[in-house]
Amino acid sequence: MTRDLTILIPTAGRPDTLRTALESVHRQTGRARIAQVIVSENLGDPRSREVCSRFPDLPIQHVMREPRLSTLQHAHTLFSHDHGTAYTAVLHDDDWWRPGHLERALGALDRQPEAAVSYGGYWCVIGEQSSVVGQQDNGLFWAVTGRPLIDTTTWTLTHPQVLLATLGGALGHYSSLVARATALRAAAPIYQLDNPMDNDRHLTAELSRHGLLLYHPQPELFVRQHAAQDIKRFDDAAHRRWMTGTTNRILALARQGGLDVRAALETLFANHPAELQPYLLAYYTAPWCHGPLVAAGLAPERLRQDPRAHPSPLRWREWIPPALATMARRWRNRG
Repeated sequence: MTRDLTILIPTAGRPDTLRTALESVHRQTGRARIAQVIVSENLGDPRSREVCSRFPDLPIQHVMREPRLSTLQHAHTLFSHDHGTAYTAVLHDDDWWRPGHLERALGALDRQPEAAVSYGGYWCVIGEQSSVVGQQDNGLFWAVTGRPLIDTTTWTLTHPQVLLATLGGALGHYSSLVARATALRAAAPIYQLDNPMDNDRHLTAELSRHGLLLYHPQPELFVRQHAAQDIKRFDDAAHRRWMTGTTNRILALARQGGLDVRAALETLFANHPAELQPYLLAYYTAPWCHGPLVAAGLAPERLRQDPRAHPSPLRWREWIPPALATMARRWRNRG
């Protein structure tokens, strides 16, 4: 079997969680396709090298970044480099995969040569011995693809569909990404823009310029929730500023691609039954989406009123833990 995959693991002084991430790589049923695992230490912590030494069966290259790079510089350095393989996967040092993740994603990309990237669903957890405290909201990926059956193995999204979904906040998680290396390198310049927290949504939209996006709705990834996550380092005003900027960049991609955003949104709403309309409104009336749409004259009539007139119908308060409820409130009400 051809070893045609590079795995990128950016790390920064988290040897304990890095060990779990590497254990999940070691358990992959598709491990025979791994050419190299690049562990890029960006906090000068020598313990990451020691952790890597515990996995002699993996083709690990440990890199110590000196001087330290910013988060954006680190991503640009890793994603823009030609690692010499056809495919690239990303795994954050605090997340881990289920055993079949790589085999499933690479198989899907092999079968659809016109696809640029595969993403998958994920569970949010506190740690290795944790219940599931949340999971990815894939509602917009589901909506723009025509509400496919949830047990469908793969949802296939075109560039216009991805743009429509990412406008409302849909994104692929970095740690579920398996992409054609050429597409990832072509998208890497976005990390030279000044957007330290919403670049995952921008990357999802940018990658779709280079081919179809494949989305596997069943979770294959565990995303660890903890206080040091990057998204928790910004206040509400900063969240809205960065996310509004990404929305404007996605609207620019839509203009370049000839997508009539207003007409596409009208069609999206028209194709959904009345009971689902409030859910769509909840996505597209978030301040960082609604504001740019109105300013650009692209909001359909139903989106032009004050977004506070469309309270979220999602009954998340009834079942998610208080800490995640607070995060969800802040996400909805940014700015």
